[in-house]
Amino acid sequence: MTYPYSNYVSGTNSPNSSGWTLPYAPTITQAPYIPQAPMPTQNPVQPTQQMQNGGLVYVSSEEEAINYPVAPGYWVTLILYDKTYCYIKTMGFSQYDKPTIEKYKMIKEESVETEKAEKKELDLSKFALRSDVDRLRTDIKKLKDKVAISDV
Repeated sequence: MTYPYSNYVSGTNSPNSSGWTLPYAPTITQAPYIPQAPMPTQNPVQPTQQMQNGGLVYVSSEEEAINYPVAPGYWVTLILYDKTYCYIKTMGFSQYDKPTIEKYKMIKEESVETEKAEKKELDLSKFALRSDVDRLRTDIKKLKDKVAISDV
C-alpha cells in the first residue's frame, strides 16, 4: 500500500497504539541520575498563639489571659480552665492603643426548673376562703331583694 507521505512508516511492533510512528521521533531514554545535596533539617517551630477575633478561648492562668494577642478593633473572651473567672480583652482600633481587660467572677446559679417551681407556689393569704365567698353571696342576694322591693 502506498501512502501520500513517505516519511511515515506502518509497523506492527510500533509503540504507538495507532500503528504509526515518525521516523525522526526522538527516542525516550532514562535521564541520568544527578546527585543532590540532602535537604537541611529544620528545627521544629514552637506553636504560637493565633489571634482570634471574638469567641471563647480557654486559658490556664490570668497571666496567659493578659498576654493573649488580640487584633486591633476586636475583642476576645478568655475563660480559665477551672471556670472561676472570665476575662474580656478588647483592643482599640490602633495598634498603639493599650488593650483593656475586664475580669468577671463566674457564679453558678440554680437551674431554671427550680425557679419555675418557686414561682408556682401561691401565697394563699391573698385569696378568700370558701366561707367568705358564701357569706358575700348571701349579702348580695339580700341587697338584690331590697332593691327589687323598692322598685315596685
